[in-house]
Parts: sequence; structure tokens; C-alpha cells
Amino acid sequence: MIFDGKPTSEIRPEEIKALISDHIEEDAFLDYKACPYPGNDHGKQEMIKDVSAFANGEGGYIIVGIREDEEQPRCAGQIVDVQNPDKERRRMIDLCFEKIEPRLPELDIRAIPVDDKTVLVCRVPDGPQKPYCARPDREHHYFWRRYEDGNRLMTVPEIRACLEGDRVLRELSELRGELVRFREQQTVAREMEQGVDDSNAFEVQSLQRFRQFVDSTFNAATDGKPYYRLTATPLPVNHSIDQHILREKTREIYALLERPPELRPGGWDMASDFNRGANITSLGVLRNDIGYKHLRVLWNGHVEFWTEVDDWFFRFSAVPGSTDVERKFLYPLAISEPIENFILFVKEICRLASFDGELEFTLGFHRFRGFYLAPGFPETIGYYRARSDAGFDHGPKPFPEDSLIPPPIRKSVSDLPNQISWRFVSEIYRRFDYPQQEAVPFFDADHKFTVGN
Repeated sequence: MIFDGKPTSEIRPEEIKALISDHIEEDAFLDYKACPYPGNDHGKQEMIKDVSAFANGEGGYIIVGIREDEEQPRCAGQIVDVQNPDKERRRMIDLCFEKIEPRLPELDIRAIPVDDKTVLVCRVPDGPQKPYCARPDREHHYFWRRYEDGNRLMTVPEIRACLEGDRVLRELSELRGELVRFREQQTVAREMEQGVDDSNAFEVQSLQRFRQFVDSTFNAATDGKPYYRLTATPLPVNHSIDQHILREKTREIYALLERPPELRPGGWDMASDFNRGANITSLGVLRNDIGYKHLRVLWNGHVEFWTEVDDWFFRFSAVPGSTDVERKFLYPLAISEPIENFILFVKEICRLASFDGELEFTLGFHRFRGFYLAPGFPETIGYYRARSDAGFDHGPKPFPEDSLIPPPIRKSVSDLPNQISWRFVSEIYRRFDYPQQEAVPFFDADHKFTVGN
């Protein structure tokens, strides 16, 4: 295989230039793209087709920034500078994460400078969970595979061979996963027997058990009312941050709690209007207003923000021809803007702690049954029509469950914010049975939050 199958971090600029000088031809392991994939539907479909095809084959490299030779088609001709390589890298990763099933966490993409230009090298692994499905939309499923002469749709026998041929590896992987889960369960069980409280919370090794501890604090403080909650936890939970570093930064943390960063004045931020100050406890520093925009930083770097879901979140709407109480519609900005402000705050805490590792983010609407959400921008006709249609068969339906909690998201500090808001918010709209692209407001084509930027 080209580059001996090594990760992109080990590929040198001289190896990229050698592709040009040696007129290396595309094959089952190598594909050239002169320019980044377009942001339109066709470009997105082409990207997930190429990546999934390599994963269903034996892996390989997609190099963005190499144009084919005019006289020798499929051979490397010249280097074309990739503009905004970091943005293109993030876009490729996020789209593949969203549109390829099962996910490819081993996908490896890096910008490599070559003289005065930059290329993107995408290393697609030999997928351990074949076959991989490219899903450009809800209605279509494609299984592509890379061959010497390009990508072709897999036949039914090829798909069946993938499923049967990977059975042993899959069983071994499942066994390993079971052993890891068993070890984690044993740790959790031991810590459950010992009990976790303020005195030993930072000795907990299991993220699950630590979350149970902070969740119990949250539930006790919120007293069964509807709440919006954001958390960020550095990983691993018990020794990722030196607690003494944050203790020494108490004054800076206190100042951040009083004036947290915000995207725009007067927006849906985390600042308190009551000026009640903050408390320093054995666990960390917390702002005193439990019910309204509560914010806390624990000495191990765990950060929480929560606020009661009250008039701050709602736009009310009466049902035409009904004497019912006005229905509570969540305001779109109240859902998404706090996430962006929270990430700004978390980045500041990580800077104070000199932490550049991985964090796990969570979002939750707790005690949420019966709330409404209208699709699209609040200024549009469709938004107002949805609000007026509430309660009818063709209108929005109230959320039927007690809580809405999207899956956690893990990101390194250096990769923030990188679509965290989009992934959380789009999942919320999906749970309300809306088509994401049409329903979710305040995000651009690259899924970047547009308000205040």
C-alpha cells in the first residue's frame, strides 16, 4: 500500500512530492482530488462514497490537492494549494461521522504543508465493521467498494462475504468490549458499595459513577422542575487535571463566574442578573443562584450550567378556537446559543488548567414532557403556521417523554467548538420528527452557528 499504510502524522512532505515526480497512479489504495469536495449535495455524496468505498476495501488514502497529469490520466500531475485546510478537514470528518454507518472513528485526516502549498491527506482504515453504508439521505443506502479502477457498488454476495468474513474479528472485538465493560462495571460496583460524596468524589475512576454523583446533586437542587442543563467533563475523570492548578486559579475562576464570556450582549448567555456572588466549597467554585443560570466549576475541571426552563425559554401560543392554556414553545435561540457560550467558558477553564486533552459534553432537557418546538426561523411563515397549528393532527406535537437527552459528544480542546452545537440541536429537532436541514435555524451550510460570529 502507498505510504506503507502509516498514519498521516508520519507522512513527510517529500513523500507527497514523490507522488508527482514518480507519476504514481491511482489504484485500489489511492485517490487524487484536485480540489476539496464541493459543499453541495453532489459533493457531499461523492465524499461519503469515496470514504466508505475505501473502508469496504482494504483501506487507503484520499489526497486532496493533487491534480492528475493531463497526458497520463489517473497519475499525479501537480500540487494544488488547498484553501482553509482546517475548515475542510473538519467538514470531511463531520460529514463522514454523520452519513456513514457504522461510524469510522479511525478516520485520519491531516493538512500537510508541501513547500508553499498545503494538501489534505485522508487515511481511511481497512474498516473493522464492514460493510459500511453511505447514507446521503433518509431514503437511500449505498454500499461502495474501492477497486483498482475506482469505486463500484457492491454486489449482494460481496456484502454477504463482508458480514461472514468479519465474524471472527467481530466476535473477538465484542469479547474485548465485554471485558472492558465488565471491568468498568466492577469498578462502578466497588465505588457504589463504598459510596461517593463530597469527600471522595475526585477519587472516582469511573465516568459513569462520577456522573451519577453530579446528577444526584443536580436532581436534589432542581426539585422536580423543568431544567436545561449543560456539562463538560475532562477525561479521564479522576486524573486528567491537576486539582491544585485550578485551586490556585480561584480568583480567575471567580471572575469568570461573575462575567462569563458571551457571543453577543443581551443574548441567551450564562450571566446572572442577581449578582449573588459565588461560593468556594470543597468541590469547587459555584454561583449561588441555583434556580436561575446556575454555573459551577469543580476542582477536577468538571463544569456545569443549568437554568430553569421558564419564560426565558418560551414563546407562548394560544390554540385557535380553544380555551386551553397557552402552549409553551421553546424559542430556538434559547436552545442553541447557551451551548456556544458554554463552550467559550469551558475553553477558558481548560486554559486556566493548562489542559488540552479530551472532554465529554452533555446536554439535557429535564422534566420536559408536553413542551412544543416549531421548525425553522422564528421570522418565517412556516414557523408561525406551526405554532398556530399546534394541537391539530397536522401540527406540532408536544414532546411525549419526560426528558430529552442527546448522546454525549467527545471533543479535544483543540477541536472546539467544531459543530458541537449543531450535533446537539439537530438531534433535538430530530427527536421532534423534523427533517434536520429544513428545520434547524441559525446554522450555515457548514453547520457553524451564525449568531454573534
